[in-house]
Amino acid sequence: FPGHRASLTVLRGVSTITPMLRLPACLRLALPLVLAWLVLPTPGASAEDELASASRIEAAPVRGTLTGLDAEAVTLEGPGGKAVRIPLAELQAVEFPTGTEKRAPAPWRVTLMCGAELMGDLESPDGDGLGVELAHSKAKVRLPYEAIRHVERLPRAAGQCARPALRHGPEKSKDIVWRSKSKDRISGTLADADGRGVVLEDERERERRVAWGDVLVLHLDNDPVAAAEGVQVEIEHANGSRLTAAAPPRLVGTNLQFALRSHPTAQLSLPLSEIASIRASGGRFVYASDLSFESTYTPFHEPPADAPWVKAMVTKLMGPRADQRADGCPLRLAGRVHRKGLYAHAHSVIKLPLEGSYSSFQCLFGILDDDPGAQMPNRTPEKADVVARVVADGKTLWEEKGVTLARGALRVGPLDVKGVKVLELHVEFGRNQDVCDDAVWVNPVLVRK
Repeated sequence: FPGHRASLTVLRGVSTITPMLRLPACLRLALPLVLAWLVLPTPGASAEDELASASRIEAAPVRGTLTGLDAEAVTLEGPGGKAVRIPLAELQAVEFPTGTEKRAPAPWRVTLMCGAELMGDLESPDGDGLGVELAHSKAKVRLPYEAIRHVERLPRAAGQCARPALRHGPEKSKDIVWRSKSKDRISGTLADADGRGVVLEDERERERRVAWGDVLVLHLDNDPVAAAEGVQVEIEHANGSRLTAAAPPRLVGTNLQFALRSHPTAQLSLPLSEIASIRASGGRFVYASDLSFESTYTPFHEPPADAPWVKAMVTKLMGPRADQRADGCPLRLAGRVHRKGLYAHAHSVIKLPLEGSYSSFQCLFGILDDDPGAQMPNRTPEKADVVARVVADGKTLWEEKGVTLARGALRVGPLDVKGVKVLELHVEFGRNQDVCDDAVWVNPVLVRK
């Protein structure tokens, strides 16, 4: 068996002919099959499965090996050796096989002011900032507190649905620590930090220390970062970190090098083997979920008129949301997790301000898959049934009735939106009325004129 000499040598080293002849007849008959199983190649992932996949607007996807990335384009080399160069302005994402691996959960999530998320361990906190060692990586980065929006402790069995900061929110003009044991909060101004914990100073200049072991969420009141211009690139690590680059990253050898947008002096170099995906936007297209949109949500059962707080609470829980479900879980449609999208429960209307700046709109639409990490054990998405509609300045461009979970992901568009001022995305109750009608507009792309 050419190429398997080492395996046969090992077998000869632990076996001789005489003991084999003393084996029972059934084992002697089975031995050739065992040898064949040990030495013959085992079917596994094909070379095609190991290739990256690049998606781009208004063109077919490309599969190949990433061989180049600079400020202008990405380059992939296909199985036949042909190089394909895709301008960053047209690139949606490059996805790597690494993204399908299962990783152990990280103990902390640090969210930056630009929305980037770092998953890993906290290192050497002091009065000026803290370090983060990315989970399942050798990469480390030091961050000033001015660049941080919040720090969350994650449960040991945390999945992508674990969002303590969503339930335990911030307070305007104050830094806040939510404690994990008592679930109460301490507000003030972050005065100091060290390896033991954080210190907040209240309005009376009294200091209170909270040990890191008791920190559930630390919210920091910082100024928002300026709106991004031009092409923006997000790198997703296999551990779940989402890192927004200050400028398009560069491929140097087999490492991706870039600076963080919220703190450009923080440089990172990550091997491609750790990267799940590279996403771009802001060039020839934008995602509708990145726009500042208005929305309305009308529950099936109207809340009591004398209790407006009930309607406000229901709207907060079930109203439209960008890039995640209302409970913080990722958007799952037709068996896949999608980074970009608009969650919408019937009956809801999302109004996108286009102002005549775009030429076409396209996306996928469907009923959300259930999520194993969701805290909604009685949810039954297979009963959902909705009507979906895309309306441009009062004119219906697309409509689909009887949308159920079994129908999977429905393709919407490309729809002509030239000159459209406001694009509306409607989700209405279907024949089954109110039955877990959680829907999603996935990868909602608006192409610029």
